[in-house]
Amino acid sequence: MEFTGTAAELIAENARECTLDTASKIKDGNGKQTSKFRSNLAGQIGEAAGQIYLHGPVAGMARYCTERKVRNADKYRGDGGVDAVAGAVKVDFKTTLRFAKNAAPEKFRLAVRPHERHTDTTYVMILADKIGYDHFSEVVSI
Repeated sequence: MEFTGTAAELIAENARECTLDTASKIKDGNGKQTSKFRSNLAGQIGEAAGQIYLHGPVAGMARYCTERKVRNADKYRGDGGVDAVAGAVKVDFKTTLRFAKNAAPEKFRLAVRPHERHTDTTYVMILADKIGYDHFSEVVSI
């Protein structure tokens, strides 16, 4: 799935909207703190892609937009670990940037911090390729 044009701009704007003025807790492969915006951008890409995968292109993007509008209104509240609902199933998308496009998906691990785990939630790992991140860096100054 690739996001370009208006969809990419919307996702980048949502990443800016939900970026708090606090340090990122996420480290890159070299142990350095990642940019909070970059982490949020990866999460927003995954959230939009996940909604589209679950609900189709039109309904999925509409759900993504509706959910983001609600969450961005109070960005300090969080989402309670639920990015989507499919039937009666709560879904939390965990997205990471795959810097080497040839890195095999099975080499990645889905890590969920203990305090973020919920027994009634299904966790889905989404890999976002770096090439997609390059496109967003043209849309948004990082």
